[in-house]
Amino acid sequence: MTRPVVGWYLHHHGGGHVARFRAVRPSVDADVIVFSSRPAPADLPAGTRWATLPPDVGLETLDDGAPLDPAEADPTASGALHWAPLGHRGHRDRLALIAETAARERIDAMVVDVSVEVGLLARLLGVPVVLFSQPGDRDDDPHALVERVASAIVAPWPRDLMEPAHLAARRDVVVHTGGISRHDGRPAPTAPAPARPADVTRVLVLAGGGGHEVTARDVEEARLATPGTHWTVLGIDGVDGEPAVVVADPWVALHDADVVVTWAGQNAIADVAAAGARAIVVPQARPFDEQDATASALDRAGLAVVEPVWPTPARWPGVIARALDLDPDWSRWRTVGAARRAADVVERVAGAAPRVGGETLRIGEHVVVVTLCSAARLDHLRHQLLAIVRDAGAPGAGAPGAGAPASDEAAPAAGRVSTVVVWLDDDPAPDDLGVDVVVSVPPAAEGFRLAAARNAGADAAVALGGDLVVFLDADCVPSPGLLGRYVAAARAEPDAVLCGPVTYLAPGVDVDDPAVLARLTAPHAARPAPPAGELARADPSEYTLFWSLSFALTARAWRAGPRFDERFVGYGGEDTDFAFAFRRAGRPLVWVGGADAYHQHHPTSSPPWQHLDDVLRNGRLFAGIWGEWPMTGWLEAFERGGAVRRGADGWERVPGWTGVDRAS
Repeated sequence: MTRPVVGWYLHHHGGGHVARFRAVRPSVDADVIVFSSRPAPADLPAGTRWATLPPDVGLETLDDGAPLDPAEADPTASGALHWAPLGHRGHRDRLALIAETAARERIDAMVVDVSVEVGLLARLLGVPVVLFSQPGDRDDDPHALVERVASAIVAPWPRDLMEPAHLAARRDVVVHTGGISRHDGRPAPTAPAPARPADVTRVLVLAGGGGHEVTARDVEEARLATPGTHWTVLGIDGVDGEPAVVVADPWVALHDADVVVTWAGQNAIADVAAAGARAIVVPQARPFDEQDATASALDRAGLAVVEPVWPTPARWPGVIARALDLDPDWSRWRTVGAARRAADVVERVAGAAPRVGGETLRIGEHVVVVTLCSAARLDHLRHQLLAIVRDAGAPGAGAPGAGAPASDEAAPAAGRVSTVVVWLDDDPAPDDLGVDVVVSVPPAAEGFRLAAARNAGADAAVALGGDLVVFLDADCVPSPGLLGRYVAAARAEPDAVLCGPVTYLAPGVDVDDPAVLARLTAPHAARPAPPAGELARADPSEYTLFWSLSFALTARAWRAGPRFDERFVGYGGEDTDFAFAFRRAGRPLVWVGGADAYHQHHPTSSPPWQHLDDVLRNGRLFAGIWGEWPMTGWLEAFERGGAVRRGADGWERVPGWTGVDRAS
């Protein structure tokens, strides 16, 4: 296949657009042509060339000698555009250069960061557009127009912390990547920090390149008002009578500082988040109140001390004290993997040209259901497979079946549906299951190898060509809408782990009748269950609620990892470990309303006495990885039953306990 070619427009104002490009470019598997008025960097990545555009601002002299000020030449086209001044040669020549390149060479996608006019030009030329969006009040007509024609929109911040109203109309093509930082994945500096007195607080002022209202005098007054601090100032001219100090790499300075004072630009916040720094954020004036919107989101989330304007000298001691008291959970800004997620958007649009939407539209064309089963759950499995064949595999699958709640909106149909069974016993699986693939993962001495089985099942699903992998426990029957809901959720959140609600059924229920199941729908109260058709991103504390009875993820998300940790053997711990690994990677966990599954009744015990040793063994492994024990509710119940106790190294069996009747 011919390597894709991507055009990439970079706005000239400030350095943030170029910095974002440099963060994302290494992950994009394509040749890239950059269009920008900014000069080309000296160290362009391989496979990248730079086309320098003429400037479209500044006075020009017309042929008759009259001056032309572009700001006075109807630059907005009566409000339909942002900047298209009449008769300006620079503006005309820059668009002509882009058009000539597109006519002379193949361009499979145009990344636009940012320009309404370039985005519209690319689409008029028949090139799909990947638009980098910005926060703020961008509900004007020009923004609405370019967002409407875009094949994909990258929002480089987390959706759960900031979802501007102007993107609501295109939510189907918006990918919230999290904050994109060039420092993502970079280890903390290992060199020792400069020696300093223990009672000195180090303050770093990190000014962006897009302009600001803060003066050298403001900084000097703040410094005088905060004895016991040492201020390092980057990017502000005139401090100590010197030109602005600019460093190519502030990573060491970010880690050395006790408090970072910065503006609310997207790159600055992403860099602060990547460093995990305590921050004071002072938003600067920008078009459409961009920085104010970001600062408000940080304030609501408690991630930074936000000051709407540079504080007066008298207020600075208190502001710094508040910042020092912060314990920000910067994982919520989702910088880990953000550049890769943005690159994925670019690649799938470029790789799918001229088909608009690329992989996003293909999700759901081939869904593979993966089930782990042993002989003890064979009857349950047959009910599940009957439902998959009858409901999920039928034409129009994903729409509510007979007896589905009237409020349940129709979901997209799943296309081809395949089934994979991972057989957990030593003895072979029955030969009459009627599934596409049977994978054998025999048990270890300690019990079933559930983590290894899920990995093997997902690998088999991807090898079948599945674009969406749905995991259902053998004792779970899907609702007629389950696969369709997961398809819709995967199109909106292609990098997420998707979790649908589960209803536990009483004995004797006719699980083969969708109308009966619909009437009995009552999702387990311990986990979120949004209304049908709605998605809810889990906050970091909710990753402990992930369970493996029913969940789904795209093939791309599975390939990106993480996988289940196969050191977990026997019952318990492996699913929470998987969720924690996803959280550490900055990946979303999403609750999917309406993707209902129904747990068929079978005898069990709570706590699971028959799995006592598994819970202890896997809990200890988990604690060694994550610094905390999982399954504490069960462990406390075992403790009340006299079976376990808290030792110096965590939970352990009580010596001599012989509750064999309870553990049998």
